[in-house]
Amino acid sequence: MSARRPRVLIISHAYSEPMLREQILRLNEHLPVRLVAPRRWRALVFDDFEVVGDADGVTCTFERVGLFGAQYVLRSATLDIRSWKPDIVHVDYDPWSAIFWQARVLTWLLAPRCTLAVTTKKNTFRRYPGLRGRLKYQVARLGFRACDFIVAASEMARSMVCETFAVDPARIAVTTHVGVDSSVFRPVERANRAVVIGYCGRLSEHKGVLDLVDAVDRVAATGREVELHLLGAGPLSQTLQELAASRPWLRVLDAVPVDEVADFLGQLDVYALPARILEDHQEHDAHAMLQAMSVGLPVVATRSGIIPEILSDGVSGWIIPANSTDELVAGLTTAVDDRVLRREIGRAAREVAMRRFDLGTVARSRSEVYAGMVAGPR
Repeated sequence: MSARRPRVLIISHAYSEPMLREQILRLNEHLPVRLVAPRRWRALVFDDFEVVGDADGVTCTFERVGLFGAQYVLRSATLDIRSWKPDIVHVDYDPWSAIFWQARVLTWLLAPRCTLAVTTKKNTFRRYPGLRGRLKYQVARLGFRACDFIVAASEMARSMVCETFAVDPARIAVTTHVGVDSSVFRPVERANRAVVIGYCGRLSEHKGVLDLVDAVDRVAATGREVELHLLGAGPLSQTLQELAASRPWLRVLDAVPVDEVADFLGQLDVYALPARILEDHQEHDAHAMLQAMSVGLPVVATRSGIIPEILSDGVSGWIIPANSTDELVAGLTTAVDDRVLRREIGRAAREVAMRRFDLGTVARSRSEVYAGMVAGPR
């Protein structure tokens, strides 16, 4: 087994959308990679994508078999483990999911000397009351114990795993699982009369979208020329459309595939992510915020989940307390009033995105993590 260029098999639906699959192709430049994915996947809230296996020389697909709720497995007796002969099987699913256990069993049977890794993006773990909650906790605990390594998407996710499941920190590597194509998401000249604030992603309460509408309403009431553009879909879509009918400064746009998001971001002056802190949710990856930073937008975001880790330098965005509309109004007002400061912070945000989250940077980081898995203790 080579510690320098291990063969990696990744099981994930996260790269179903063509533009997101570029992350796997970049990783393949550093080491041999095989992506195993569902044949069809509704990427986030956007289109239903059909993933063509082997069209890129990297991807293998199988049909999904639904079990219960959101749980499913793939219709395969090997998940391509037998033919690919990987050194590492990386399961990009929670260790309490059915597809994780399918991969775990097949790895035991077909590649018992292979290193098994699992991704954890979740930075909170809610223990439901009753038998269901106890069962989920025990399955998750067994899942983490059944892995050789854990890839955490953030320091907060790493801490959750260590504290909740008593996992040895030496078995955990922290590296982002999302990157940004900085050649697509790049700065453009903007000449807006009003200051345009924007958000893109899921239109739901935990993202703080209604808080954002209330805050911009209060900023607009002071006589400042502002607009709010929302792009996405979700349970609040109809509510937001109804609010837009009586608010000329509010525009609600339908969700688009990732390769069209750059055009939307190019029309903004400020990006806002007022994610809430709930009992079982904090912001997991802030992917759209990273794309906005790559475009050179200043960011106003809450101290939720991974956001403080991204904005840790203190100069690439305004970070405010979560669950506070008053603080959100204050942050947006500061951003709206100072055009020069917006540009300075936008340039700093672009630098952070290029240095830490560009596709090439993320691919190198992940390849180093994989090399460490086969070189280190199991």
